[in-house]
Amino acid sequence: MYLYIGGVSQEEINIDSDEVQAEMAKWEKYGQKLGDNLVDFGNPFGERIRVSSNGQKDVIIDEHSSSGYGIVQAKDLDEAVALTEGHPHLESGSIEVLEIFDISG
Repeated sequence: MYLYIGGVSQEEINIDSDEVQAEMAKWEKYGQKLGDNLVDFGNPFGERIRVSSNGQKDVIIDEHSSSGYGIVQAKDLDEAVALTEGHPHLESGSIEVLEIFDISG
């Protein structure tokens, strides 16, 4: 799983702009490059609240927090990391690459 960190905030996105269309074209091109390795392009995250075990709820506003996710299939973590080459999110943020274990049986 790719956990996107930072990048362009929701407030900075103007959905009518040519710039957004150009950005989406980069993501589509990257998705084509991944081919069958792409499981779920994912989505950006919106507002967030952290709930602790004592019931405390904190609104999280942090440019270094996770901002979205994507899911790829790879033979191992090294291949998943290699697949980030050319990823458009790396132009404005970073990507945390996580291995997901199947515990379904």
